[in-house]
Amino acid sequence: MLGRLRMSVEDAIEAYRTLSKTVFGDTKWWWQEGAFKADNLELAIKDVVNKYCPPKADESDVRMLEVQDINQDPPQCCVFVCAVARTTLDFTPRFRTYPVFDGALDDCFIWEAARATTAATTYFKPISIKQKGGDIEYVDAGVNRRNNPIQELLDEAASYHHFRGRRVAAIISIGTGRKPPKRLPKYELHEVHRYKVAKTLQKIVTDCQESHEVVSKRFRDMPGTYFRFNVTQGVGKVALSEWEAFQTLQTDTTSYAMENDTTVAIDQAVTALSKTFKDHDMVTIERAAGIVTARRVAKHV
Repeated sequence: MLGRLRMSVEDAIEAYRTLSKTVFGDTKWWWQEGAFKADNLELAIKDVVNKYCPPKADESDVRMLEVQDINQDPPQCCVFVCAVARTTLDFTPRFRTYPVFDGALDDCFIWEAARATTAATTYFKPISIKQKGGDIEYVDAGVNRRNNPIQELLDEAASYHHFRGRRVAAIISIGTGRKPPKRLPKYELHEVHRYKVAKTLQKIVTDCQESHEVVSKRFRDMPGTYFRFNVTQGVGKVALSEWEAFQTLQTDTTSYAMENDTTVAIDQAVTALSKTFKDHDMVTIERAAGIVTARRVAKHV
């Protein structure tokens, strides 16, 4: 929403509010794959794409890959999202808005990429997308511990030819809440579904925190570079499907943003973002990704 469709934060929040009510307000029978109807999700995503694409949009306007214009003002934002091929869980395909030389997937529609990244196995059935060599089924990247894709982001930036060797002002990671869930959605589901949903939510919280801790250790000697903002109370209890809980999300997030540690971190992030590429204390993207260590950098200097 923010990148490819260039929606404002306010528009994205309102769009998700409408989408979630449409998608999560209708459950399936317990024996069917996924707790919610994938058709409802697809239609809701298409509605958002149609609303925010150019009025005279053609097929290229509703696809992920975007023609790059270096003179565009404001400049285009490079965006990618992660999914998982159902038959190859140890590989994380990336759907990009920009061209790359190697390892790129075939271009797909925006709604297909969005659908692939929301195909959490306990919520929605997988989606099949046409690629070279035939159709490939994709599921949400959370099944292979990509709920917090911070390392995927750093690896991607380090491998993208336009970013190689460039210095990094700030890396900002925004989570969805640290508190493990203690309640299930209010709808009635068969006990098998309830158990799967609970286990999935618990795994998401655990994986996100582990990914953060691994990357955080790398930045211990690079203060003022890596920032993680993650609401510590309440939000983590709200399940993906609890579309009625927006007031709770807003209240808990506002409270977190007003905490002293959070305001200090926000000020530090703003300072980091105001740096210019002439600042020599900034790290290279290769070092941020863990490809080049501090010792190797010192040796080369």
